Amino acid sequence: MYKIFFICALLVSYGAICHAQTTRFSGRIYDAETHILLDSAYLMDKRTNGMALSGRDGAFSLNAFMGDSIIISKKGYRPDTVIVFNEQFINIGMVKRSIALEEVRIRGRRTSPLEKYQLNKVLYKSIYQKGDIKNMVNVTPVGIAVNVNKVFSALSKEGKDARRLQRKLESEYQLDEIDARFNKKQIIAITQLEGKDLDDFISEFRPDHKWVETATDYDIVLYIKEKHQDFLKNRANIRY
Repeated sequence: MYKIFFICALLVSYGAICHAQTTRFSGRIYDAETHILLDSAYLMDKRTNGMALSGRDGAFSLNAFMGDSIIISKKGYRPDTVIVFNEQFINIGMVKRSIALEEVRIRGRRTSPLEKYQLNKVLYKSIYQKGDIKNMVNVTPVGIAVNVNKVFSALSKEGKDARRLQRKLESEYQLDEIDARFNKKQIIAITQLEGKDLDDFISEFRPDHKWVETATDYDIVLYIKEKHQDFLKNRANIRY
């Protein structure tokens, strides 16, 4: 009886100590130059691999231990690291890279969109683990098996943030693939457009990813020529 009481008291004391050491690390992330709040910034605890994603208002929240190192990263910005102290709320300013669309290079050459996407999946592998909800329930010869970790992922904010970042990486990959085929260099060579006209043309006539996946190089050239004619007609109508 006394042994049971002692063990229970020990567990309670240990829990209190752990609770005292942990904190809710929260705050907002913003552009250090413009002070615009940044969404979809990725935060990861180096020790626990715990992760969070900033919302549209730049806000984030993450459970961490005092002294933990938190890595913050976002496309187009320099990664940063902060140490968890006693702050209940912290504002983090991120600095833009000197070249916003900095390309990763492998063996001296520019990576393809697919290589870049696969590299991101390795760099952010924890989000694919935390966001995984496949095969939550399985039927086995002895009955139904439920994966508790995947159920937690389906319901928790951390799991939802992980899947949101997965969708963002997928969307960026698709845009990169489109821009690799429907690129400025080729458009300029065919249309002679430049400046605002070039930007407007790309914005208005950027094709969707499904079409680009199956289009040949010849299809891309024909598409640019056809849309250039449409662009010239529309521009003439607006001016006159």
